[in-house]
Amino acid sequence: MKSTVKTPLVSKRTAKVSPKSPMISRHQLATQALRAFEQAVKVFNLREFSEAKMMFEELQQRYHQEVEIIARSQTYIQVCNVRLANNRALPRNADEFYDRGVVALNVGNFAQARTLFEKALKLRPDDSYTLYSLAATHAQAGSTDQALSYLEQAVQKQPRLRQQALNDTDFSTLKEDRRFLELLGATSPFDLLEARREIS
Repeated sequence: MKSTVKTPLVSKRTAKVSPKSPMISRHQLATQALRAFEQAVKVFNLREFSEAKMMFEELQQRYHQEVEIIARSQTYIQVCNVRLANNRALPRNADEFYDRGVVALNVGNFAQARTLFEKALKLRPDDSYTLYSLAATHAQAGSTDQALSYLEQAVQKQPRLRQQALNDTDFSTLKEDRRFLELLGATSPFDLLEARREIS
């Protein structure tokens, strides 16, 4: 009887070899990073600061090994942040200029208040309240002639502002000025006494 030699069974299953992903060379990465950077700069130059900032931030995450480009991207991100903050901060219409002017006047920044009110007036030339606020600003700053000029325009457009001006402490420096009192129609002895009492 022939003896048979048992040969070990060889599994037909072969181990799967996963295909190696192609290695991206250092040069290719640098080229890709530079292209991404240039594209972000183009968007930045179009003044699309929000989108440009996102592109620079994505570039930093993807190509973190490209030290020079990352440093330049960080500079652009900082500029984007400043531009975006300025865009949010800048007044865009007459109301916003006026509101900022009121804040500046209330804290005693007369130069800034005057600038803001003047910008509001350019956008809305006939606004009596802006004219009145300019008058108050000049009065507080000691510019009597300009204060009276703006106040005259304001009360011509809105006569009820006369009474408000009489009682407004912003005009306290003008309480002894006869031109101011005549402009407001407070020239009788009783009116003069009342005006002095109210403003003081």
